Amino acid sequence: LTPAQETLCQLQNVTAANNPASTPQRSSSMYYMVKLQLRSENACQRPWNFERVPNKIIRGLDNALIYTSTKEACLSACLNEKRFICRSVEYDYNNMKCVLSDSDRRSVGQFVQLVDAQGVDYFENLCLKPSQACKFSRQFQLPRIGVSDDKVSQYVGLHYYTDKELQVTSETACKLACEIESEF
Repeated sequence: LTPAQETLCQLQNVTAANNPASTPQRSSSMYYMVKLQLRSENACQRPWNFERVPNKIIRGLDNALIYTSTKEACLSACLNEKRFICRSVEYDYNNMKCVLSDSDRRSVGQFVQLVDAQGVDYFENLCLKPSQACKFSRQFQLPRIGVSDDKVSQYVGLHYYTDKELQVTSETACKLACEIESEF
């Protein structure tokens, strides 16, 4: 259990989110999310479908280039992609250029690095099924510190993306919150 802390939730109808040059200010216990309307049957039932990294790209791992008039159309194109598993997308606000990729910043077997790119945002698709999350299979070595295989293997193949985070007072309260959750 972590120490009790307050999390601030603010709803704003008009924000700097419409300005692609804006960067959210970092703050402890503060999460910055922007609601978008995506036209796709493949949008998942999560609090958010994409994670945005402002003014960044991953270089040289492009699979498709299209031109769209909005960021939302670009993100929808990623969700609707049929030729390959779209793991990430970059949207250039100035040129309305949308780059789809089957790689993301967690891809193994390739040199992946986020590099600066003014006016371009990098988005990671969080709607992937567990079997699609990794581009290449990962090899795990057996631990040499006396931990049994069953203790380690229970975590292999799982990908941790937090869908919801709550403050609870005990492990029992946490289990109860999980059991009665109805959003996903």
